[in-house]
Amino acid sequence: MPTLDFYISEISYAGNGQSDFIEVVLPAGTDVTGYYLELYQEGGQDSYFVLPFPALASTIAGNDVYLFSKDTLVSFPSAMGEGEGIALVDSNGSVLQFVSHGLGPFTAVDGAAAGMTSQYIGVANGVGTGLVTNDRGDTYEVTSTLTPGSVPCFAEGTLIRTLNGYVPVQKLKPGIMLPTWNAGLQKLKLVRFKDVAYTTHTPCQQRPVLVPSKLSARAGFDQPLILSSNHRILLMVGKKRRMMLFPAKALVGWQGIRFMKGRRHVRWVHLGLPVHALIDSGGLITETLLPSDMVERMLTRTERAAWAPVRKEPCLPLVRPQEARALLKQGVALPVPADMPVKQTLSKCTQNSWSGSD
Repeated sequence: MPTLDFYISEISYAGNGQSDFIEVVLPAGTDVTGYYLELYQEGGQDSYFVLPFPALASTIAGNDVYLFSKDTLVSFPSAMGEGEGIALVDSNGSVLQFVSHGLGPFTAVDGAAAGMTSQYIGVANGVGTGLVTNDRGDTYEVTSTLTPGSVPCFAEGTLIRTLNGYVPVQKLKPGIMLPTWNAGLQKLKLVRFKDVAYTTHTPCQQRPVLVPSKLSARAGFDQPLILSSNHRILLMVGKKRRMMLFPAKALVGWQGIRFMKGRRHVRWVHLGLPVHALIDSGGLITETLLPSDMVERMLTRTERAAWAPVRKEPCLPLVRPQEARALLKQGVALPVPADMPVKQTLSKCTQNSWSGSD
């Protein structure tokens, strides 16, 4: 099957209905008036439900993203069964994609996809898993990370510690050396920008997270930190002060950290080092891109070649959102960047210029 411009990018159907969703990607600016999803019954061939398009969730890298769920559509099914089919249909009634999961392919007997055989995309293995495509609908794989297209990133304006002091993240250039708190000095290999628009229908779990200035003030900063929902923050847990990485969304409600429900647009910046690293970002210690096959498949060929990470493993234990509440009860603390050991003395190092003509 050729790579698609209009496609179903992710499906989660093994939950309780409240957590199920279908995500669809279309070229940016597509008029979706009259577009819909047609659902085909579990293990069968008959159409049983039509879902109109919800409001636009976000625009990412030239693509419009729509999320079908209980949060965005009152009419979304209370539960999606194993073995259903989904047809993506345009305003002319033409089927742009027809997929099925769980029980194999089948030929539809009615609806917009009548006479078509579905593209079988596999089986999600249980609650908390889904099926995702990283090649625009050609193939799908099981994922346990149900935040499609979301990788850790900094909001434009975030101050990043360099050897020449703190620099706005959008001014960083590949090739400079960044001090890290787990791997010494590391060369910045990838700087990637992503513009994301948010609407009133964007689910909270996909919104930017604001860390209030009272937390960064401990390190001498008077501005809040804005992170993507999956961006991980270093915390010390319990009396033994175990260092662990918490996704920002799992900390909402702790120390005034909150989702930014009114924010309509953010320009995100991804930083890729040769390894998963911890850096000083606006007075907190947060991660750079975690090298993984899934993240790399989101990049262009040129970006993958520029990044070329040497290790694909997290530098510290990663906390799942469902584990965060129990860990927070043990007592946690934010380390102050000045208290963290840098493995190479800054005064003995030099770096390239970080600033361009802007």
